[in-house]
Amino acid sequence: YPSALMLSGGFSPWYAQPMVRKKLWFERLMNQTHCRDVDCLVSLSANELLSAYMAIPDGFCCRKIREFDSNPEIPWAASIDGVELSAHPWDLLK
Repeated sequence: YPSALMLSGGFSPWYAQPMVRKKLWFERLMNQTHCRDVDCLVSLSANELLSAYMAIPDGFCCRKIREFDSNPEIPWAASIDGVELSAHPWDLLK
């Protein structure tokens, strides 16, 4: 990209999370919806998807997931996927 825009919160610990955390959220959502593939998720209505997300045990936004460190889990935080984002923005400034 020739330029970039930084939004507030870009250097907060929760702003970007590793793929292992994103995979955990994806697996929990798949289990909650009883879907076996992404096509199934796409076929759900917004209400069905939101209801499934809200029903994930210990999964509602910003609670801490016990098996990870003390940073809050934000399901919609950016993913450190090694493609679009190679590391946390704070680490990229070093």
